[in-house]
Amino acid sequence: MNVISEIDATNQEETMIHRKKKPKSHAKKTSKARQITHRMGVEMRDNPPRIIEKTRREKGDKAAEKQRRAILLSKSRRAGAKIPKKKSKRKRTINKR
Repeated sequence: MNVISEIDATNQEETMIHRKKKPKSHAKKTSKARQITHRMGVEMRDNPPRIIEKTRREKGDKAAEKQRRAILLSKSRRAGAKIPKKKSKRKRTINKR
């Protein structure tokens, strides 16, 4: 038994020596939808729609930011990005007795 355990120990050491290290992960590839959305975002930053300024004046910065995001996603969808629609809020049903 002693000889077998020595052989197993040497086999384990050899496998540890010959085991290759995993290469470092490369940068993740961005999806087509993300590329299109980024391009539309740059375009909107350079030339923002007038409706955003109107919303900012009337309803504030938070509402204007939400409006900007909605317009951005809408333009991206029209450009061909596969972006899912926003899920609607769950309606609560009242149980009648």
